[in-house]
Amino acid sequence: MHRVADGAAPLLLCTAGPHRLVFDLRSLMHIDVVEADVPLLPGQEAAPAADEVDLRRALGAEGGAPQALLYALEGDPRLRRMVVDAGSLRLRSVALTRVHALPAVLAGAPGLRLVRGVVELDDGALAWLVDPARLAEGAA
Repeated sequence: MHRVADGAAPLLLCTAGPHRLVFDLRSLMHIDVVEADVPLLPGQEAAPAADEVDLRRALGAEGGAPQALLYALEGDPRLRRMVVDAGSLRLRSVALTRVHALPAVLAGAPGLRLVRGVVELDDGALAWLVDPARLAEGAA
């Protein structure tokens, strides 16, 4: 079990091409990792466009093999899917002092409309803090 210290944020880290992405685990009500071609419901050949976001495409990145992360949002039990690089999912926690709002100069960038902040990781790299609610809006 991954413990989170007081004053720390529990995060899910993944990659989409060259981009490091993190999600606040408290914003995802259901999480399940599946192969990218697994349908959301039996009998579906592919996920409906409104319920899937390929983060590699959304960020303009070339990626390797895809992997899907199924998730639901608080107050909306509908299962959604985001596609990231296979094998890149990791649990992390970081001090809240290492989580920052998206700089104003980047806030209007078209490829960053799904991003709400940046996080300093332990290795000194930065990761985009992705807002799952924005993913749901962007996919609709």
